[in-house]
Amino acid sequence: MGVAFVLLAVALGAAAARDLWTGREAAESWPGIIYLAITAVVMFALAIAKRRVAVDLSDEPFAAEAEMTFLDGWLSTATLAGQLLNAVWGWWWADPLAGLVIAVIALREAGRASKRRASSLKVRPEPPDGTTSDRMTGGGLPRPTFASTPAPSTWKAKGTTSARQGSDD
Repeated sequence: MGVAFVLLAVALGAAAARDLWTGREAAESWPGIIYLAITAVVMFALAIAKRRVAVDLSDEPFAAEAEMTFLDGWLSTATLAGQLLNAVWGWWWADPLAGLVIAVIALREAGRASKRRASSLKVRPEPPDGTTSDRMTGGGLPRPTFASTPAPSTWKAKGTTSARQGSDD
């Protein structure tokens, strides 16, 4: 995931720097602005809903997905701001500046993703109280218990004296 953010940051940063350097103006698009406004609202609402579900289920990967959706909301908002400033006041530089802001956010998220990945690879000692660790809520989940099942080598076919009876090894 971190690599994708770095690639996004490089592509956006390069395009934004080029546009600022050359003075290239983004075309004004009111349907695009309306779409971005709707997208921002939907992304923030979806991120909040995902976060609630992730906390209720103590599901760390889903919590990470909620964070990504929240980031999408901010990306839509930054792009919307750049487009609006360009369309309303003719600030041609606002759209590429929004691109640079998004590139910085993407780099920050790449660092966070790398740290999360590194911390998930660390071997953590088991808590002494018989629970499993739960980093999202800071609490512990009860350790599951399973009935003792004999190993496959001790299983016997019904009505036989050996599981390997009848084989010609």
